[in-house]
Amino acid sequence: ETEHFLWWLLDGNYVFLGYREYALENDMLSVVPERGLGILASDAGSAYAQPVPLQAIDPGLRDRLTAGNLLVVSKTNRFSTVHRRVKMDDITVKRVGPDGEAIGALRLVGLFTRKAYMAPASRIPILSRKLRQIAVAEDFLEDSHDHKALVALFESFPKDELFVAGVDELREQLVALLDLQERQQTQLFIRPDIEERRVAVLVALPRDRFNAELRHGLQALFLERFHGSSIDYHLSLSEEEQARIHFTVHVDGEIPDVSVSELEQEVTSLARTWDDRLRERLVAAHGEERGSALAEKYAKRLPNYYKSSTDVYLALLDVEQFERLDQGEPFVVALQNERGKDQNLTRVGLYKTGGKVVLSDFVPILEDLGLTVIEEVPTRLKIDGGEAFLHDFGVLGENGKPLDLNECAERVAAAISAVWRDETESDSLNRLVILAGLTSRQVEILRAYGTYRLRVGGAAGIEYKN
Repeated sequence: ETEHFLWWLLDGNYVFLGYREYALENDMLSVVPERGLGILASDAGSAYAQPVPLQAIDPGLRDRLTAGNLLVVSKTNRFSTVHRRVKMDDITVKRVGPDGEAIGALRLVGLFTRKAYMAPASRIPILSRKLRQIAVAEDFLEDSHDHKALVALFESFPKDELFVAGVDELREQLVALLDLQERQQTQLFIRPDIEERRVAVLVALPRDRFNAELRHGLQALFLERFHGSSIDYHLSLSEEEQARIHFTVHVDGEIPDVSVSELEQEVTSLARTWDDRLRERLVAAHGEERGSALAEKYAKRLPNYYKSSTDVYLALLDVEQFERLDQGEPFVVALQNERGKDQNLTRVGLYKTGGKVVLSDFVPILEDLGLTVIEEVPTRLKIDGGEAFLHDFGVLGENGKPLDLNECAERVAAAISAVWRDETESDSLNRLVILAGLTSRQVEILRAYGTYRLRVGGAAGIEYKN
């Protein structure tokens, strides 16, 4: 297998940049003089130009030379200065004596070519052996459904990860991913490589949860948690509705000890969709059965532009008002405050059936309450028997701040509703609903007194008196 792999390298699959030979004699490791080529031609540049006791060298390198596989593929910490600027691929082959004991090593540094990365992993020597070992261990018969699914997953992994990871590590991840395809959940796999100072992180999640924003969030999270200096990623979208994102976090210093369970919770939280968060709030507010039913209903009804621009805590009230329309009410008025934005506004929502509202009819009602209208955001959605509309107005009070809704929300909503039903007038006296804490009924009585006084002796109009 190792011989086949070396011939495979020669078949246009590897750019050779350096070569060096090492001898292992009397538990001493040293460079074989004058055998270096390319960027490793100078023996003086090696830490082993003079013999070094085996026990004094890095444990990872020592194990690579004396134990494990005959051939080891890894990444150097040195970047290539030709072809492309990435960390070089290091291929080390042990030399063994007649008794099977290591007597040295042959080392190649270079870069796998585009041809190598495009080749099926199941046909690359060394990698094909790993795949066979996993299939045999899991008792997957060739050409069976399970075997085909295993091969498809194996092919979706980055070649660099397949070369570096051990068979047991790959087997654990692949079997878990096969099981995960049936459960549509989010799962995290972590493989720290202390010797190479990097961490391989695999995130598997339902395909509909993946987007560029989530990827950026995960990259920032892993860089922070592992104190990384840089991060690479590889995305695989499968036909089984599963997305897999392979991250490689490069660490300059010591790899920190990170709790896998805590990190997985953070990943799961980041991967929650808008619909997931709405479901959680609806279940908390209405119980499991009712909340889940509402979540399923409005996940289909609410348009994507609404979801992308509306915080879930605001959508909770919107859903409740749309339900009132479903129960036959022609319109509903409700207020709530934004939070956590550069300029928090009070949102005045007019929920109605029967077509859109004419803004020139409605905005003056808000202005007569002493409100400054900053914006209006419309939303249209399908409901039973037709369409419903939300006209969402962002407003500020006369002091340029959001309203104290704990004190005035019900009064303001009732006042707007009364005007919209033509039960009362809209004029500047309505400012007293907010400023003086009057109800719309009390303002109506005060307006009647003003009208009466005008009729019995005043010359000025009612607006002047106001």
